[in-house]
Amino acid sequence: MEESKIMKVFDTKDRLRCVCLDSGEAAVVDEKGCILLRIEKCRHMEFAEHGFVKVKTSVAEAMRNPALQNQLTKGVGYEGAYRIPTIYYVDIKSGHPYASLPAIERYGDFEIAYLGGYLCTRTKQYYQVKGKPDHIDIGPRGLYIEVPCHDTPDKGIIDKMIEKYSVFIRCQIRGDEDNLYWKLREFADGSVVVMDDNGDHYHVREDTETGETARQSLGKTDSEAARAMMKKELQDIEKESEARFMAERKREREEKERQRREALKDLTDAEPIMIGDKWGMRVGGRIAVPPLYRTIEPPIGHYCVMEATYGCWGVVAMDGRVEIEPRYEKVVLHEDGTAELTVFKGKVITKRLGD
Repeated sequence: MEESKIMKVFDTKDRLRCVCLDSGEAAVVDEKGCILLRIEKCRHMEFAEHGFVKVKTSVAEAMRNPALQNQLTKGVGYEGAYRIPTIYYVDIKSGHPYASLPAIERYGDFEIAYLGGYLCTRTKQYYQVKGKPDHIDIGPRGLYIEVPCHDTPDKGIIDKMIEKYSVFIRCQIRGDEDNLYWKLREFADGSVVVMDDNGDHYHVREDTETGETARQSLGKTDSEAARAMMKKELQDIEKESEARFMAERKREREEKERQRREALKDLTDAEPIMIGDKWGMRVGGRIAVPPLYRTIEPPIGHYCVMEATYGCWGVVAMDGRVEIEPRYEKVVLHEDGTAELTVFKGKVITKRLGD
């Protein structure tokens, strides 16, 4: 226990307890007795939905709660006119009080509280903004969420940023339940440069091997030399992110093609069909190649020779994808997966299908 003694247990849930301490404060503690949330004196506290606790207090005690008073003054989550509630709710994650229980909106790994027309973060560095749930944007791979910022930040914050911006965006990074950041730049691979309120810049990306959030400190721009060095570092990061993006797209294409090739092996019972005056292909009882062609020949392996217009021959796979564009005078398929393509003036070239 953190230098406090439990005098009374109000409620228990999922190995957590709502307790009264010998200091007169109430708290939420885990199974080891570590304090997760500490609030001022109350009459009763119990667990509520979504990781909140419901607190019953007196009018005098509520009047001494600055956060709750400030919230009521702004009209967040309370419809009555200045009536002081004796029951309110506290977010165990952020420690912030609410006059009534907010709705919780999920965005991948993130949660935002929504109450009285306000979006409220569940981070220790609490932030609220007037808006609706659809004003929240989630970044690539769910690495971060963007929270709107309707007010221009203080000049001291703006001066710390690596560059000058006209639009300001708050964001929360996946895996960080404590802090909020200013989103400054996004790269091709979905990684971002962010800055905290202290002026510390970070490059945040997803580790492609582990899927975990990786954060690289870039330092502060507290001098012109430091700003110049950071800009040079960002140029290098941009090149690396583009290389990662291209490599990832290549891996995705290769994996997609591998899956397609595997699926192609399972296609059987193919037969050309004519609908109207065009030919297509029925595979396994369904139309796999739509009737688009002037002629289509029976398959050899998993491919068919087709004629798109008069004298223009090509190859279509049994799943409907055109493997060789129809621009050859003649096409001959072989069982070994090669195609002989006759081009202009009778020249013949050989192509292996699937390459």
